[in-house]
Amino acid sequence: MDDPVTLDTRRGIGARKETEERRKRGRVASDLEAVQARQARLEHYLHGGPSGSWREVAEKARYLIEILAATPGALDPQRQQLVADVLAELGAAARPPSPDNDRAGA
Repeated sequence: MDDPVTLDTRRGIGARKETEERRKRGRVASDLEAVQARQARLEHYLHGGPSGSWREVAEKARYLIEILAATPGALDPQRQQLVADVLAELGAAARPPSPDNDRAGA
């Protein structure tokens, strides 16, 4: 039985580079499809009905803010800071209260 021939070693540098770029584009397209499928499943889950707690509300809001923060309108540094501040506040609001926090409010 003959050993398999690795075609990349028989191609010129330009052809190898084109082949590698084509392979990378294929992997990127495949990864993008997988991310889009996971995002669709997440959004379907988020649309499943009203939130049962403030934590769930905060998680939905965080998701939407992160999507909107990736748009061109969110490139303004002041908006970026506002997004960062709101996400931090949502994170704090979504955490379950600790015994220390309960006493501080009493």
